[in-house]
Amino acid sequence: MKELLTQVHEAFPNSLGGIIFGSATTSDFIPGISDIDLIIVLEDINNFQTLQQQIKNVQDTHKDKHLDISATTIENLQINSSVVTAYGTRNLHGMDRYRIRIEGVMCWGRHDLIKLIPAISFKDALDDVIPHIRKVFIKGLLEEIQNSKILPSDFLYKKLDIFLVIARTVASFKKGIIVSKIDSLDYLKSNEEDLSNIVNALKGLYLRTIDSPEINKNNIECFLQFAKQELG
Repeated sequence: MKELLTQVHEAFPNSLGGIIFGSATTSDFIPGISDIDLIIVLEDINNFQTLQQQIKNVQDTHKDKHLDISATTIENLQINSSVVTAYGTRNLHGMDRYRIRIEGVMCWGRHDLIKLIPAISFKDALDDVIPHIRKVFIKGLLEEIQNSKILPSDFLYKKLDIFLVIARTVASFKKGIIVSKIDSLDYLKSNEEDLSNIVNALKGLYLRTIDSPEINKNNIECFLQFAKQELG
């Protein structure tokens, strides 16, 4: 990973620093499967589209490494504003800030950057992200699956990352700690027998042990309704 991060640094030579966080800095990391979450801190951003394309180029160059790069300015880092990704811009949510604060490791640059991120409690981090999970992810997926014309297994594969975020948020909320993707699926399966089918499908797709799980619309809707209820 050190060589990879050195190459990313070379692609952003004027950056103030690079911070990795998430499973890449914990024992939950699965080589070849887990994303490497990296946030690049810049003095300023002159052209969002150019930066977006630059991030996309780096990710495409190292596609097999599953890089998930976002970039922001030092000012935005302090006020918890938006970040630029390969797909546009998104808000820096409370859970992002919490994970960077407790899991973040400096790869290069200024060693005080992590400390510039305002401290946030786990509860406040969840309270900040849950409304987004419910209103955007869960509601959006429920509407999509009801009107979807593609196979449920293809729908699950296409939206896999979002389903994993939902599962992780529910398990973290219930356990009161950050839970890995795999542990969150195992937790849901052990506590909700009715979700076994979709949980097995999600786990198989994530670990790439299955290509087309036997799943139906009802399984997906039940999972989403369960998550909606659990997250209030």
